[in-house]
Amino acid sequence: MPELTRIGAYGAAACATAYGSMKLAQALGANALADKDPLPPSLRDRLLARDPLLVASHWILASAAVAGVLVALAAVRPWRVPHRLLGVLAWIIGIAMIARALGGRRLRLRR
Repeated sequence: MPELTRIGAYGAAACATAYGSMKLAQALGANALADKDPLPPSLRDRLLARDPLLVASHWILASAAVAGVLVALAAVRPWRVPHRLLGVLAWIIGIAMIARALGGRRLRLRR
């Protein structure tokens, strides 16, 4: 396996771990980097006020980050995971992250 592929997979796993850790901390009630979260101020205030919908969304995002870590590592580790399944999961996670980023951008542009 090319070394750049391995570096990319471990880098993706590390980034997903960092992102998931922040979302998990926020879901558990910490204000960790809440001021850096790309939420509009009104949504950030709701998150800090522990709005159940936003807390649930952070749990979902933390779970998606765990899935991202597993998919990234499965691509380079000798686990018995079908390559087609890995490809489908990687595409689904990638499209979901792009859609979320574009949706967040639309929210910021509307302000």
